[in-house]
Parts: sequence; C-alpha cells; structure tokens
Amino acid sequence: MDFEKYCVEENQVKYLVIPSYIHNYEFHFFEDEFSEFQDLIGQTLSLLEVYEIAGISL
Repeated sequence: MDFEKYCVEENQVKYLVIPSYIHNYEFHFFEDEFSEFQDLIGQTLSLLEVYEIAGISL
C-alpha cells in the first residue's frame, strides 16, 4: 500500500487511517510506523509460509 496515495494530512501532519471492522476502531500510522508495520506483516507472512512448508501447525 502506498502511504502517500492514501494518507490524510491535517495541520501539516500526514498519517494513514486503517479502519477495523471490529468495534469500529481505526488505526492511525505515521509514515515511519506504517513502514515498520508493513515490514512486520511481511516477516509474519514469511514465517507462516515456513511453518506451512515444515508442516508446523499453529
């Protein structure tokens, strides 16, 4: 997801809003936080793939 394309700017502060469909929460990320979040999701998906290949059940 492209931060710049979807970010909101308020008082010269840019952030990205990701809605949650549980209890109507919203997650707000600054650009550096969103970049770290994307990296962590990528690592998680890679680990899940390794678990699947190894036959490890969660």
